[in-house]
Amino acid sequence: MRMDKLTSQLQSAISDAQSIAVGKDNTAIEPAHLFLAMLDQQGSTVKAVLKKAGFDCAGLRQDLLAQIEGFAKISHPTGDVGLS
Repeated sequence: MRMDKLTSQLQSAISDAQSIAVGKDNTAIEPAHLFLAMLDQQGSTVKAVLKKAGFDCAGLRQDLLAQIEGFAKISHPTGDVGLS
């Protein structure tokens, strides 16, 4: 993947998703990590669109966190995770 071709906002979201995955000792960056990162971004267009469509963003965030807690964990984390 050519990271330099992505928008700076998406690059930041991928970096944040990686931080979430590493922090939870997950084996890979899953779509839920990226969605949570995009939802939590300052000035997120994702959050604005979801709110406008009537989504419960706080409930969605809790659901994503619960899903992430169920992902496989590394017993000896190295801090190195890839995209799923």
